[in-house]
Amino acid sequence: MEFTSEFIEPHWCEKGHIGLILEGRLEVDFTGNVVIYHKAEGIFISPGPDSVHKARSLTPVVRLVLVEDVQEFFCVTRI
Repeated sequence: MEFTSEFIEPHWCEKGHIGLILEGRLEVDFTGNVVIYHKAEGIFISPGPDSVHKARSLTPVVRLVLVEDVQEFFCVTRI
């Protein structure tokens, strides 16, 4: 995935994410608690309303590997 500095996230996201920053710096705003992720850092955001967030690029481009909705990773199937 790639974010550019022109990207503006219009809504607060409630999805969970797992990812890795490949290039650039990414700012994630958790309703006022801002976390900055740098190259080679991992991202883990749990799903749900307690983790709502918006992201924006602090560099001209941020490239990252990102799983969009990690909730499926946490589902356990019972037989």
